[in-house]
Amino acid sequence: HPSTARTIGNWVPEERRAFANGLTLGAALVGIAATYYIVGALMDRFDWPLSFIIIGAVTAAVGGLWLAFAGDTPSARRSPPAAAPAGGGWRALVGNRDLKLVTLSYTALAYFEYLFFYWMQYYFDTVLKVGTETSRTYSTIISLAMAAGMISGGWVTDRLVQRLGRRAGRAAVPVVGMIGGAVFLVVGVLTKDPMWVMIWFSVGVFTATAAEAACWVAAIEVGGARGTTAAGILNTGGNFGGFFAPIVTPFVGTVFGWGWAVALGAAISLCGALVWLFVKPAQLAP
Repeated sequence: HPSTARTIGNWVPEERRAFANGLTLGAALVGIAATYYIVGALMDRFDWPLSFIIIGAVTAAVGGLWLAFAGDTPSARRSPPAAAPAGGGWRALVGNRDLKLVTLSYTALAYFEYLFFYWMQYYFDTVLKVGTETSRTYSTIISLAMAAGMISGGWVTDRLVQRLGRRAGRAAVPVVGMIGGAVFLVVGVLTKDPMWVMIWFSVGVFTATAAEAACWVAAIEVGGARGTTAAGILNTGGNFGGFFAPIVTPFVGTVFGWGWAVALGAAISLCGALVWLFVKPAQLAP
């Protein structure tokens, strides 16, 4: 993800950079959505070891195509945009106030997302007892809603930057989206009908994951010449949140109930939205 975001920064003009990141991030979620049925069917037919080998072979083939045909920068006919300097090396990035704030917000967003990656099929199948096939369907729909949110969020972010300036335009989607995600997640928890739970959860992840592209573009822009390192810091923070989601969720679910476990994800998303109110890097000034 970090190198991909930097490659987009090299290839794509600034006014379309968030949308391009949204497309890439959304494509990853389409792959995740496919796992519920494709990997599920492979495991039903071949068991999990051979299923992993098949998926690994496909991944290796895609990696080979990327190695053979992709490039970090455009051809000589189109020069990559000049990167803003990031003085002081990677240690300065680690200590950069605004990168730390964006990373903190992304940690909260990733916790919210990993709640769905790891626990939604279990929640529908075991807690709501809708059955294996229905839980796979619902989990697939939610993952596709995430993908749609990432792509749409990137497009909207680019439009808002043109209208509001770089700082306000970058922050608007994460603030509104992550607050909306928290609200709709709570509505889903309070809903009794499993189909409506799926609908509200889908709306919630659609709005929350709209923040993805803005986070990645902000990290690249803050990092300047070391944008890949800045994106790596962002991604590390996200995986930190993702690390705790599968640990905290079952603990809270067991002790307090699964409704509270999901609601905790909503509260964390809300905190992540509020962090963006304090992000004011000089590189994003209007």
